Amino acid sequence: MGNFDGKGHTIENLKISQSIHYTYEYPTGREAPYCDSGLFATVQDASIQNIIIDSATIKISDTKSGDTHRVGVLCGTVRTYEGTSVISNIDIKNATITADFSTNQS
Repeated sequence: MGNFDGKGHTIENLKISQSIHYTYEYPTGREAPYCDSGLFATVQDASIQNIIIDSATIKISDTKSGDTHRVGVLCGTVRTYEGTSVISNIDIKNATITADFSTNQS
């Protein structure tokens, strides 16, 4: 479990253009390919609080055919399995998310 407290600070002009590619194994043993994008691509059993994100641009085109794509300004994926994930006091302003899947690669 991790904790991030932005203490009210602002991140300006955030630009993300790549995804995190990985294979996730569920507690049942099933595996699945994913692509996650965001300030925190993937979090599990974590706390994120007290941050402002102003003028974020996320443009994703580095995708692979068959992957599940999850994109968010703050987090692409939030999981809770052994604890609790808490996201609080987050302000996101002037954000744009664009995904171009026409460049899929096998």
